[in-house]
Amino acid sequence: MQMTLDIPDDVAERLPGDESQRRRGLLLELACGMYAARTITHAQGAELAGLERLKFQHELGLREIPIHYTLNDWQHDLTAGLCGE
Repeated sequence: MQMTLDIPDDVAERLPGDESQRRRGLLLELACGMYAARTITHAQGAELAGLERLKFQHELGLREIPIHYTLNDWQHDLTAGLCGE
């Protein structure tokens, strides 16, 4: 799905960088906010922001947004062999 957002000029002018940097920055902020609200998953946030998952996790850390990792997530990772012994 493609969606268009109208950003008021006075708000857009306060965003750093050129148009491309502003667009990426807005997508990153949207992804971080939606992840913090538990609307999207970590993988979905990284995809929305256009970042690798580790880079997205770093951005979350910069914003002091905790990683949502539940017991079910851990059990899934354990079953999949993703947790060390």
